[in-house]
Amino acid sequence: MANKGKSLEQLVGAIQEILKERSDTVVLKHTRLKNLAGNSRECDVIVRTKLHGMPAVVAFECKDYTKKAVDAHIINGFNGKC
Repeated sequence: MANKGKSLEQLVGAIQEILKERSDTVVLKHTRLKNLAGNSRECDVIVRTKLHGMPAVVAFECKDYTKKAVDAHIINGFNGKC
């Protein structure tokens, strides 16, 4: 069976590619991003763009969870990557 997290990752990347409106928007997959502490962490999909002239970065982590709700510790773990 294919990994559903990887399928979701590909879908998110494809959607972001389709929806990007600005020529300076870049969609990156499996890219390392330095967090506020200076640590380099890998994110599944990163969108870099400018909003009102300021740089903006949106990170996506694509996981295949079998539960309906994601526990708070998982959200906090993602927050720690940023």
